[in-house]
Amino acid sequence: MTDITFDPASHYDRVTAAWLWLLGDELHYGAFERGDEELQAATRHLTDLLFAAVQVESDSRILDVGCGTGAPACHLATFGAHVVGITTSAAGVEAARARAAAAGMDSRVSFELRDGMDNGFPDGSFDRVWVMESSHLMPDRARLVAECARVLRPGGRVGLCDITLHRVLAFEEIRRLRQPLGLLRDVFGDARMEPLSVYRSLFEQAGLSTSSAISPTSPGRRSPAGVPTRSAIATR
Repeated sequence: MTDITFDPASHYDRVTAAWLWLLGDELHYGAFERGDEELQAATRHLTDLLFAAVQVESDSRILDVGCGTGAPACHLATFGAHVVGITTSAAGVEAARARAAAAGMDSRVSFELRDGMDNGFPDGSFDRVWVMESSHLMPDRARLVAECARVLRPGGRVGLCDITLHRVLAFEEIRRLRQPLGLLRDVFGDARMEPLSVYRSLFEQAGLSTSSAISPTSPGRRSPAGVPTRSAIATR
């Protein structure tokens, strides 16, 4: 029997290629207005929704926490932003750098192997912090949010979008669904969802004010699997 580790770095390295096939270049769920859009259009639409919410400006310096293979970061850079993407996945960094080079975005986008819960950047380094569907794989959400707040400049904004918890499964449901839940763990690793209210509370504890909390997938907007996605925008 093969031993499988579910720590985020090893897990991302193992599944990135499969996720690209399943989710597309953006590497996250999409926002579907009608329900019949092409996946690539819907995932880009969700990126654009968060882009508008965080109010990216030309020459903004953006930290992309959990940057995947770099598609959203390269997209943000086309609007004049300077983006630093971080991930614990060496495979992700390699793919993201190759993507940026192929797009001719090397002067505006860079990718580094760093942990979102301890990113190592100086205080007040960024105008915007972008966390697109990566927080569910970071076990210490309070540390993640605190790090986002620490590196944010005065007047800056944090945009966080992720799958959220709507209810806790009863033990009988878990037992009945143990096989599909086991498959989900193989695919998504040790993911843990939280209600949107938890993120709002963490923002407040970190000294940030939640300016908006939106639901890109309801009503009428759904991910491919019907998974609700929520976004919270916080300001310093």
